[in-house]
Amino acid sequence: MALRSDRKSILFCFSVLLLLSLAILFPASGLAQAGRGGVGFGGTAPAAPAPGAAPAPSIILYMGGKAYPLANPLLLRSGITYGPFGEIFTALGAEPGYIHHFNRLRVWAVLPGMEPLPEIQLLLEGGTEVFYLNNTIAALPAATFTHNGTLYFPLRFLLELCGYRLHWDRTGPENGPVRIHLFRSLAETLPPSIPFAFTRKACSVPVLLYHHLLPAAEHDGRNGAIVSVEDFQQQMDFLFKNGYHTVTLADLYLFIRGQKDLPERSVVITFDDGYRSNYDYAVPVLRQYRFRAVQFPITSHIENYHPWLPHMGWALMAAAADVFEYHSHSHALHFYKGVRAAILVTPEDQLRKDLRLSRELLDCFAFAYPFGVWSHEAIRILQETGYKMAFTIRRGNIASGDNLFLLQRQIIHPTTTLRDFAKILGENQ
Repeated sequence: MALRSDRKSILFCFSVLLLLSLAILFPASGLAQAGRGGVGFGGTAPAAPAPGAAPAPSIILYMGGKAYPLANPLLLRSGITYGPFGEIFTALGAEPGYIHHFNRLRVWAVLPGMEPLPEIQLLLEGGTEVFYLNNTIAALPAATFTHNGTLYFPLRFLLELCGYRLHWDRTGPENGPVRIHLFRSLAETLPPSIPFAFTRKACSVPVLLYHHLLPAAEHDGRNGAIVSVEDFQQQMDFLFKNGYHTVTLADLYLFIRGQKDLPERSVVITFDDGYRSNYDYAVPVLRQYRFRAVQFPITSHIENYHPWLPHMGWALMAAAADVFEYHSHSHALHFYKGVRAAILVTPEDQLRKDLRLSRELLDCFAFAYPFGVWSHEAIRILQETGYKMAFTIRRGNIASGDNLFLLQRQIIHPTTTLRDFAKILGENQ
């Protein structure tokens, strides 16, 4: 019995020593900090501290005259103060969201409008200076980074771009806390220009062309205009996984004119004809990754329902406006007269009327030639009716200085393999 009692005493002492050792190695404050890492976006496990990042010395953030406690502190890095995206934009009244997939983090927020300021949409991602302001691609002065699972952004730059003003209050005792006060400016417009000094710039931009999407089980692959939903998903996965940035036609136009740089791995996604399948199958995939795309509908088909091949109507177009921008594929020129495309044989006055009507219905500035067919007369009338650019189906990528009315695209066929897709994008696979 005495031997058993001694063994219990030894085990008890050993347990106490083990717990004390663990307490020294893993203090409670460290465990609590790791637990707070879940606030924000980007992962379940806390990340290692970002290189060169340190907590800002005694900085307190004030909004609306009240101190706002941050679960994640402001951080200083290379002389720039960074803030936690999720917490700060939640405090500003936005509803942030994020996707963390294929080791790529994207975060977004929509700041509600405040008279006379409009609503502001932001999209950032981890480890790069590339971001979007109201779907316009731009560059931060320095790349974002993640710390304890939270994305950090250059505080002053982005908030001032969104119409806020920061006042740094350093009054008070020496070495006391620095107070940052945030105020929403009542300026009627955002800054006239947004920086786009990207670290790595695009030399050319592929413009992908799709038409109709269907599940693989619903078509035999013999129609060259139908891509399977499964292939489309794989192709969009590839773009997201490999760090591609979708670009609007407004940004592409400036790039072609030499008025704006675009980041490396920029891409434009387009759909011709305006099929309902684009809403049913493409929109959910594009929305998942916060990709933007371009729809070229035939405007006379928008409200004409064809049971065998339905097109998107105005209501669906409005519902997909967070994904698609809409430009013209003509009003009613998507057919052949004999062996010649209608755009080649339609009298000039009717051609002018058609192109003007379609542009006015969509309030757009770009055109996609029906069947890719064009003529010098068509180009002249497009220019005279207010169009700024037009796309063919000639294969190739777009570079600065290209002819704005003979822009090339890359058609994606049902036979396009993922290896083919990578080659179209210039990937060495």
